[in-house]
Amino acid sequence: MKVRLMTYRFILLLLFPFGIGAQATHVLTFEEFMQMVKNYHPQAQRADITKEIGELMVLQSRGAFDPVLFAKYYEKEYSQNTYYEILDGGVKIPTWFGIELYAGIEQNDGIYINPERTLPPNGLTYTGISATLGQGLFIDKRRADLRTAQLMEQMNEEERKLRLNDLLLNASNTYFHWQAAYLMLEVNENALELARIRLEATKINAILGDSPFIDTLEASIQYQNRQVGLEEAKLNLANRRAMVSTFLWLENVIPVELAENVVPQSDYEYPLSALSNLLRLQTDSLITTHPAVIQNQLQINQLDIQRRLQAEQLKPVVNLKYNLLNEPFVNDFVGNYTLNNYNFGVDFRFPVLMRAGRGGLQIAKLRIRDAEYDLSHRIQLLNASAIQAKNEFNTTTTQLEIYNKTVTDLGALLSGEVQKFNAGESSLFMVNAREQSFINAQVRLIDLELKNRAALIRFTHSLGTLFDEF
Repeated sequence: MKVRLMTYRFILLLLFPFGIGAQATHVLTFEEFMQMVKNYHPQAQRADITKEIGELMVLQSRGAFDPVLFAKYYEKEYSQNTYYEILDGGVKIPTWFGIELYAGIEQNDGIYINPERTLPPNGLTYTGISATLGQGLFIDKRRADLRTAQLMEQMNEEERKLRLNDLLLNASNTYFHWQAAYLMLEVNENALELARIRLEATKINAILGDSPFIDTLEASIQYQNRQVGLEEAKLNLANRRAMVSTFLWLENVIPVELAENVVPQSDYEYPLSALSNLLRLQTDSLITTHPAVIQNQLQINQLDIQRRLQAEQLKPVVNLKYNLLNEPFVNDFVGNYTLNNYNFGVDFRFPVLMRAGRGGLQIAKLRIRDAEYDLSHRIQLLNASAIQAKNEFNTTTTQLEIYNKTVTDLGALLSGEVQKFNAGESSLFMVNAREQSFINAQVRLIDLELKNRAALIRFTHSLGTLFDEF
């Protein structure tokens, strides 16, 4: 309910940005943004389609085990003679174990009918069974296709997670850059305001004779530089806002353009703070649950099904067929079946050299080995990526602790330099130098915050669990 309310609030904000209180800024939180991306982005919708395709593939494969109604009718008339009329119809019921049950009725008539097709006047009903005792006893193509489709359904679910994982990683990085650009704009606006105040004060001091007029030129140049910096910050923010808009959609694939009065949250408190607990755990044990790892393992399971199917080709083909026959009576269609009335058949085939079966089996084994190598390599890559993200997060966290104090100290140093300048004990050059150092430190701090949060997101992405956080 909380997520739905946040989504509705943001949708209203996007659709009616110029309503009552349009001049006020509205904060789009990181959580709200990620919820919008996960619920409405076209890539998220495509990920859901991937899952549905997997379910339908299973349904399609189950069709091989559907009961089948069949009927065959042949007739030939020539020179007012009925050469033959042949009717054969009934139902077949496939089963999982390679056994097929069926029942039907056969009626044949005609002056030139094949003698083996000669039947009683009422025809014959039959109930039978066909079974495979050699090749295909434990697994055949129908069963292999169904099991493969079931594994594909699971693989598509993991593919959905992978797509969401990548989408949310890109979305979060885009939000963080937008947030950094917004904070950078604030820094440049404050810097420009300081330069303006100093320029006005320098002009007054020059008029009063307290400072040379050359100082006004230096203050004016500094003000102009800050104006250029502010315009660059505005451009960067506008570009970042445009990138954020590419991730914002409504239902029915309706794109949304982010209103200018919508701003990111200015703090760095995200619902991801609990993820820092994962950083203390061993990443190699967490990597095993990554969707890509699970997907690779499912692929190996699929290849093993093909290996088993190829192994069946080394067995002889032994197909049995047995039918009980009965002549239907007028008032009793089923009649009385007896074991004395039947037809029976055996089909036997066996390739002497078995080259096709042996070659196919070896290929299947090599494909499994290749997939296992690929799985081992992927686990190592994911583990390395997680370790790198963890190291960067820990390092930037330490740097932030240090640099927060650095910014505070540079601010105090600037304040002292301004006091000395007001007392006539310092120069405008020194004040500008201290101020520029303070501004650069603020920019550096924003950059460290960006890297710190991006590393935490990337670590979660490396574990394949980013989609579970929103």
